[in-house]
Amino acid sequence: MYRSDETKVIEYVMSLSITKRLNDIGRRHGGHPYGVGLWNTPYLSDIFTREQIAEMRRRKAAQDPRDILNPGKMYRTLPLLPPVVFRVGLSALSLLAALRGRVRQAFARPAPLPTPRPAPRPASGAATPAPALALATQTVPAYTGVANEALICAQCGYCRTVCPVFDVLGWETTAPRGKIAVAKNLHLGNGGGGDVPEELIQRLYQCTLCGSCKEVCPTGIDTRQLWLDLREMAAKSATVSSTFERVSQCVSNECNITCETGDARMLWAQRLDVVPEGLIGQRGAEWLYFPGCVASLFPMTNGIPRAFVQTLARAGLSFTTLGPDECCCGFPLLAAGRVEEARQAAALNVAHARALGVRKIVTSCPSCYHTWKHDYPALVGESLPFELHHSTQLLAELIASEAFPLYHSDGPITYHDPCDLGRTSGIFDAPRSILTHIEGLQFIEMARNREDALCCGGGGNLEMVDSELVAQLGRRKMALVTDTGARTVVSACQQCKRTMTGATRATRTRVRIKDITEVVWDAIQAGEEHYGLTP
Repeated sequence: MYRSDETKVIEYVMSLSITKRLNDIGRRHGGHPYGVGLWNTPYLSDIFTREQIAEMRRRKAAQDPRDILNPGKMYRTLPLLPPVVFRVGLSALSLLAALRGRVRQAFARPAPLPTPRPAPRPASGAATPAPALALATQTVPAYTGVANEALICAQCGYCRTVCPVFDVLGWETTAPRGKIAVAKNLHLGNGGGGDVPEELIQRLYQCTLCGSCKEVCPTGIDTRQLWLDLREMAAKSATVSSTFERVSQCVSNECNITCETGDARMLWAQRLDVVPEGLIGQRGAEWLYFPGCVASLFPMTNGIPRAFVQTLARAGLSFTTLGPDECCCGFPLLAAGRVEEARQAAALNVAHARALGVRKIVTSCPSCYHTWKHDYPALVGESLPFELHHSTQLLAELIASEAFPLYHSDGPITYHDPCDLGRTSGIFDAPRSILTHIEGLQFIEMARNREDALCCGGGGNLEMVDSELVAQLGRRKMALVTDTGARTVVSACQQCKRTMTGATRATRTRVRIKDITEVVWDAIQAGEEHYGLTP
């Protein structure tokens, strides 16, 4: 996909000539235009017969007499731009663009040539790969802000095919390209920068921030960051302010999302058979375990930190937690558009971690992990003096070092990729390495996995905005789970566990939901029993 900027009028108009050049290349090789929109209208006679064109126009007029859908773009030419003029005009534009490029190249200072990288040597017997096109080697520019990214969007619609929310609701304003169009018109162009209607603001939050749209965007837009920036712009809206006021007050007053007191953060530890030494606030520990709000404060997910700390203790690691001093990581505030409040939470957590003198931080929550690793440096204004790990990364290392015996005899397991761990943070292999190293465990991949994994519906603060939509997304996820035939679905995210557990109950699906930390701890105990080992 060729990026262009319509605010730079000359460059943008010249870039339109690419359409003609690509069209000519395709036609020389026996192809023809595939669509019937504005740019392909002059070529309709090359695709369809006169009778077919007349029939399409008749149906369009009958079903859309006021020309509301795609006005002026379906099966008709522009009034002052007949096909012949259109083709000649684009040809002339192509010549002008080529001439302009050569003139600029002649007077431009030559750029230094990049240092060539040695080509990877093909494996024995493998065919030498063909050289890639020059355009394919160009790096997609980094995220450049709402204004530029909204202009970059080509409105192609690839994002619609993977958006779980659009799949359920079906309105264009819930699709990624629809939200970008709204952002462009209301903040940058036709809308004049006026107030955003409340209905459209709600659409910004009817999103799990799953990142599927980013994966398929041909122009390389970081849509997840775009949605966060748009939410920050919309955060002062009365509707948004009232929706997230409670969570904001809870984090400000009690440093968590449920308004529990700080002591409640460690209630999960009361059911430990043996409380590891130095579990709370031990100075000089190597590792700081950061459980996060959901694992600490929701009974359904309390088993995650219990399983993880027992595993760390069994491996003989030196670790501790912040205990009642732990604050929300700030992601729910970022997802609500309240960046300054998230900055305060981040500064507090970093200060507490520094005070303990820890060198490494591990969290079992993907959102906490991503926020600490990727957002905290910008929020606190400096690089962090800690190594950041997700629990799956640490567990995979321990298992690879054969730190403990592992055994599983409780039926096949499938794995759900959490959005913030997989697509957002790029961690796909560590969870699978864990599962495939457990003796006796039969691992079955879902039809949609890794970058293509279907969101369970639990992210992006959607539960605070539209709980029914969360339930609908959860039901779709359960359909994929049951198709595997697995008896247990494993994830590596406490919110995914909550959401999918709710979906199993709503659909009466006979599948167990576990976090991968729980699977590992169960496998350690089963392994010790199976091999007759004493802990």
